[in-house]
Amino acid sequence: MIDHQKTFVLAYPWLFRQRSMGVLVSEFEKLKLNITEMRCMVVTPDFARKHLVNIKWDPEAFSESIPLPFASWIDCIAHGPVTAMIVEGDDAVQKVRELSKKQQLPFQVVERKKVYSSDSRGLMKQEVIELWRETVYTSHSGDQAKIDIDLWFGSTDFDETIDFEKRARESTKVVFVLPGGKTYGPLDQVKDVWKRDASYKIKQ
Repeated sequence: MIDHQKTFVLAYPWLFRQRSMGVLVSEFEKLKLNITEMRCMVVTPDFARKHLVNIKWDPEAFSESIPLPFASWIDCIAHGPVTAMIVEGDDAVQKVRELSKKQQLPFQVVERKKVYSSDSRGLMKQEVIELWRETVYTSHSGDQAKIDIDLWFGSTDFDETIDFEKRARESTKVVFVLPGGKTYGPLDQVKDVWKRDASYKIKQ
């Protein structure tokens, strides 16, 4: 039975810096999934920690799947702009999870690492190994998606020390879409960047 679902996707700063968001969006659209809400923002380490606790990851633990050069998931998520998305469609949770496990761009990026060891005669030898780093987080179930969406879209508590909507109104670098549909920031400039991305054509 086909089930219309909502799921949550968080694109880490690597995708934003590499201007690969258009590639990510295109992958969802190929499966007839729709992005119904999107937020691009910079979050504090405290908010990143809340997210990690919500998804039951150890905020301080090191994992080889963390994109370089970060030492922890908190460092990664709070380093620069992240993009939070609500993705909807038939069997959206499973389809998006399957996409996120692909060892290919835009869902993972490969790092080639040189490893040195010595053989039985004491001679040094070199090997090159490939490590795949994650560039997105996706909810693993419908229940988890509800928790993730509530945190990222039901709250403006990204930094308790400032007026979030005031920061959004004054933004010159990041586009904010707040609950209720209010949009702040250089939206036209962002669209121009996406138009130059050959992998994605903005729908007028």
